[in-house]
Amino acid sequence: MEQVMQDGPWLIRNNPLFLKQWSTNTELKKEELKKIPVWVKMHDVPLAAYTEDGLSLIASKVGTPKILDNETTKMSLDSWGRSGYARAIVELDADKELEDSVTVAIPNVEEGGYLKSNIRVEYEWKPPHCKTCNVFGHGTDECPTKVKEPADKRDHVKESVDDQGF
Repeated sequence: MEQVMQDGPWLIRNNPLFLKQWSTNTELKKEELKKIPVWVKMHDVPLAAYTEDGLSLIASKVGTPKILDNETTKMSLDSWGRSGYARAIVELDADKELEDSVTVAIPNVEEGGYLKSNIRVEYEWKPPHCKTCNVFGHGTDECPTKVKEPADKRDHVKESVDDQGF
């Protein structure tokens, strides 16, 4: 049971499933999610940065790195068989924008100095994000705090604008 709780986040048909330990004191209410773990793929990672520490530093530009997937860990330790991307679970913060790419400086061993490298970030699932509440779980358009005008009031405003010749 503990293994199932720790191995998430789980995606079933591209829908996230969040598990929480149940007890008799558990309240059945929807929690506001300020942080959420998501699988990300980091594309075009330079060979010099394809280590556990290097990948962790890159992932920290996206969110809080939690764990690399097994294949990425194997490749970073063996230093061979590198795939086209590195995959990790990163905890996203609702207060921050999602990054589509990150720029890192890699030490240039041959010539000295640094080389800039642009790493493309792909999210396996992008959670709905409300910029009004700064939470995950619903979009800004569906925000429960957003005041909605009644339909008849909108029609009345439109009619009065039309009457004025606009």
